[in-house]
Amino acid sequence: MSRTSLRESFISLSLPDYRRLWWAGTFSFMAVQMQFLLRGILAWELTERDGAIGLVYLVFGGTMLIATPLGGVVAD
Repeated sequence: MSRTSLRESFISLSLPDYRRLWWAGTFSFMAVQMQFLLRGILAWELTERDGAIGLVYLVFGGTMLIATPLGGVVAD
């Protein structure tokens, strides 16, 4: 990949509003991933059972599986 095409790929980051949006999305994604990880750690510390970790992730995943499409429909 040439230097020019790489620069053209990220030309949108030269816009301040888009750059703020990009950073906000990045930090939001990182926060959700951290929350996902810490829920498992909390389940382990409270119960010290592998099944509790699985149950926490199952409930979290199931909720997201149901709530995400419904939220998309409401937003549209």
